Amino acid sequence: MLLSIIIPIYNAGSNLNRLLDSLICEEDGYEIILVNDGSTDESGSICKRYAEKFPIIKYIEQENSGVSAARNCGIEESTGKYLLFIDADDRVNGLTTRVLNILGDKEYALLEYGYNVLRDNEVVNEPIPDMTRTSSIDEIKADFVRYADSPMYNNVWNKIFRRDVIDGNNIRFNNMKIGEDCCFVCDYLRSCSGNYRFVEDVLYTYVEDGMSATNSFCRERWENELTLIKNLETCMTEFKIHGKSRYEFREKKRIKACLYEIENIVRVKDKKNSNLVKKRFREMHDYIHDMNKKYFTGISKKQKVLLFCIRYNIPLVMYLYIGYRQNKLRENTFD
Repeated sequence: MLLSIIIPIYNAGSNLNRLLDSLICEEDGYEIILVNDGSTDESGSICKRYAEKFPIIKYIEQENSGVSAARNCGIEESTGKYLLFIDADDRVNGLTTRVLNILGDKEYALLEYGYNVLRDNEVVNEPIPDMTRTSSIDEIKADFVRYADSPMYNNVWNKIFRRDVIDGNNIRFNNMKIGEDCCFVCDYLRSCSGNYRFVEDVLYTYVEDGMSATNSFCRERWENELTLIKNLETCMTEFKIHGKSRYEFREKKRIKACLYEIENIVRVKDKKNSNLVKKRFREMHDYIHDMNKKYFTGISKKQKVLLFCIRYNIPLVMYLYIGYRQNKLRENTFD
């Protein structure tokens, strides 16, 4: 078996037919593994119908345990030389046929392909770095800051992985709410070497969901962001990335972690979490109080003010901003 396509599914019935019809092709050498993570809609019946009709489809049911557990289950059940992870809400365009033809020509440690994002019913092209001249994992490691600083790095659904690398190094998805894809990619890059290829064709469309973990309050977000930064630091140490580029990259990630957490706190709906807001402010202050403000670049004036208040321990301004943003969100909810 050349390729295993792993799809975790939770209440994705409205998109499953379209996705599976787009994935199934006349090529040989692939399997589709559907892991139903405790869906309560028609997802299960759709999966069963396709599994009965197409021998290439394996259908697995589990209690609701999250996307990471569902993907890990798919890894355990896979038999392909290569693994591809797809989110059930997304869309593909000739992906299976194109990937199978490429994988049949040469051995690859990692293969990536172009993608776009469907946001508010509008297709948006993400700024992807030019990787067409990169041909090995060693080149990615040597230029890790540029690679890891791009949106392309943050996801697993635009990549093809080697199963022997994953199993041989016991690489699995962790239970983080945010950033589990990044940590998986970190672990994978640290464990592999060999050929790399980037396919410029746009083969995947990520459908942005306003109700996803990144757009609703996540209590674990701050800790997850810090874990991700530690993993990136580990990669840079192992890949011998030092000096100015590493320092600037780390500071940029620290700034983003604080800004993400502010927007996360805005989405707190329960007043019982007010102590959490104060706790997070103290933690963010401790985290960036020694940061040189010259790195407050590439962000809006509003964000600079918020970071300044965190750095110099002026909580009132941030509390006022959070209250204002929460009121605006409530107004939009009632409109």
